[in-house]
Amino acid sequence: MQSICLEGLGGENKVDPRLQETTFIQHTFGGHLRSKVKCLRCHHESERYENIMDLTLEIFGWVESLEDALTQFTTPEDLDGENMYRCGRCAAYVRARKQLSIHEAPNILTIVLKRFQEGKYGKINKCITFPDMLDMVPFMTGKGDIPPLYLLYAVVVHLDTQNASFSGHYVAYVKDMRGNWFRIDDTQVNAFPH
Repeated sequence: MQSICLEGLGGENKVDPRLQETTFIQHTFGGHLRSKVKCLRCHHESERYENIMDLTLEIFGWVESLEDALTQFTTPEDLDGENMYRCGRCAAYVRARKQLSIHEAPNILTIVLKRFQEGKYGKINKCITFPDMLDMVPFMTGKGDIPPLYLLYAVVVHLDTQNASFSGHYVAYVKDMRGNWFRIDDTQVNAFPH
């Protein structure tokens, strides 16, 4: 959607990134991610902020819920071996610790569960639970933001064939203002018990 908004201005590559953050889509779905890296030799810390329109989460390993996926996403990661960090202060590749967190939560949070298997066309088909209300405070950096509580009102599901990520069909489950859920499949809309 953001790309379409920017088409009339010459496209994403032509528009200044600061100007891109002023669109209606950005104000609705946009937030900021913080990446913090700490050198384990000199203890220098560097921070980088990135604009996000959605949050893409891995679901491999022990992850069974959306909260698990968010915990895994924000858990510090050690950078060593072939994945060492280039510290500007040390002027060398060193061991470091990297942590991602949400710095500024979007008004409407879109979460994508990464179900593609690495190096294959297969799909990770395990069940991931998610709450009707999601509290993002444990995964946040900034304390000045409005407490980010999100109410679930839509889920998009990929129905695959042959456990393949490259083919299949999408359906949506949407909640109306009264709390009733509906399954939307192309032109068919049916009540869905929740």
